[in-house]
Amino acid sequence: MIDYPAQFSVPGKNAVVTGGAGAIGSQIVTALAQAKARVAIVDIDKEKTRALARELSQQKLDVI
Repeated sequence: MIDYPAQFSVPGKNAVVTGGAGAIGSQIVTALAQAKARVAIVDIDKEKTRALARELSQQKLDVI
């Protein structure tokens, strides 16, 4: 987990990442979730989307 400076913290904010289960999208999802945003992962690949959501939820990050 990356330790983001306070200026990158976005608690209480919502984000939607399209292509969120792909190579770049998953990194964006992870960064936003680690910065305390609630992140909706949207991708055509449902299996990868669910796997990423499970993985990040296990890390106590807020993803849907």
